Amino acid sequence: GAGTQNAGLAFGGGTPTIVSCTEEYNGTSWSAGGALNIARQALGGAGTQNSGLAFGGETPTRVACTEEYSGTAWAVGGAMINAVGNFGGTGTQNAALASGGEPATCCKAEEYNGSTWSSGGNLSQGGYGNANLGTQNDAINYGGNYTGKKAETYNGSSWSTISDMNCCRRASGGGAGTSNAGLVFGGRCYTAPTTCQLTLSEEWNGASWSIGASYTNTLSDGGGGGQTINTALAFGGYTPTTFPTGRIVTEVYDGTSWSAGANAI
Repeated sequence: GAGTQNAGLAFGGGTPTIVSCTEEYNGTSWSAGGALNIARQALGGAGTQNSGLAFGGETPTRVACTEEYSGTAWAVGGAMINAVGNFGGTGTQNAALASGGEPATCCKAEEYNGSTWSSGGNLSQGGYGNANLGTQNDAINYGGNYTGKKAETYNGSSWSTISDMNCCRRASGGGAGTSNAGLVFGGRCYTAPTTCQLTLSEEWNGASWSIGASYTNTLSDGGGGGQTINTALAFGGYTPTTFPTGRIVTEVYDGTSWSAGANAI
């Protein structure tokens, strides 16, 4: 996903059928947008509702293709260097960042300038099922199958390890905010504490992580985003009882609590 709390963008995914559909959120309801050229899941997203970016993913074969959204239709952009899925994505249509993902040993990062991808600094630890928040030159990468609670910050050239999160997170719904005021939410955990699994968000203040509010719905493998920790948007995903069928729920965060938004169409 991409966009903001009142102008969200959801695209692709698996329900479990891999889909190409796009939906736009106006803060009150969802409406259909233009379909992706290539249906895929486990892809990266960046940008805004009217200037979105979709990259990588699985068809189910991993792909390197990039698509740019104008607010009505998707057009083909420059291909990634590596075909990758289940990775972190963030940034804008003209300044995006992708990091981690499958293959499972992947530590690589790539940067998009609006037309081509170039290699960025390698992550300290490889993994997949990780997520990103922030911008191309000021980002946090967190979680994943092998990294669990680990998190790193990016300055545009290199990664630095920061304090561990309270919860391990794989297949996170996404993150919001910046490297000094970030919010992470969604995902699932394979180790204790089990209370972390699916239900709790966390906030980063630039020095440490703290447990935030619980969701109205529990979500894993969903989408989301937001410019600040007080204006986050989470949507889609599934729970252990609904897997592999996706859910159409939406949630919004005001900095204190999560509340239900409109269901997707």
